[in-house]
Amino acid sequence: RRKALRAKGLTTDFADASKYLTISADGDALVSTCARHGTPTFIANAAATQTFCRQALAGEYGIESIVCKPVKGGVLEFGTSSGPETATWPDMPPCPDLPKDEIKRALEDLGAAYVIFWQLRGDYYEVTAEFATPDHERAIRERYGEDDTFASVSRMFALPADGDGYVATAARSGKSFILPNAMEEVSLKRQKLAQKFGIGKVYIVPGKDGVLEYGMATEIA
Repeated sequence: RRKALRAKGLTTDFADASKYLTISADGDALVSTCARHGTPTFIANAAATQTFCRQALAGEYGIESIVCKPVKGGVLEFGTSSGPETATWPDMPPCPDLPKDEIKRALEDLGAAYVIFWQLRGDYYEVTAEFATPDHERAIRERYGEDDTFASVSRMFALPADGDGYVATAARSGKSFILPNAMEEVSLKRQKLAQKFGIGKVYIVPGKDGVLEYGMATEIA
């Protein structure tokens, strides 16, 4: 996704650009309405919706659909782009109950380089949300000259729900796993990816609507 933005001459993304905006709490904005009523809100085509206060930004950054979900202390916003990098949402998609406290702990307390959320889709667990820190992305770009990360490439994997992998086992048993060093974990199907992207300690944490995975970066091979 960042590669596509840079091809358009953009050095930031929609989330970065939105940081500079202030939205009135009692207004009619998507975020405000979501927070005030405590219910998710949805826009199918943000760039074409004149009532969306960031319509111009959505058009500039190629943002298509947006969902806002009320969470403790604020509003969680997520969405899709107009290119092939993400899915297409004609209607509001299911809003997973993300383990926000665990994500905050991973990024702020433990210094995780990436976060992945796996959800069951049919007979397989697939990545439905992923994030890599800007510092980790920068290190990968400097080493390989590419925009892929361990988290983004993990989208290519479908993990059998009845398999013996860490994600599926965590989901079935409700038990968390800690991998001391993913690069040396021969039973990890993404071991070679971990070696390439320098992923060390990894946490696998089951939750209500899926399995959270996050890990720390060491030296990039």
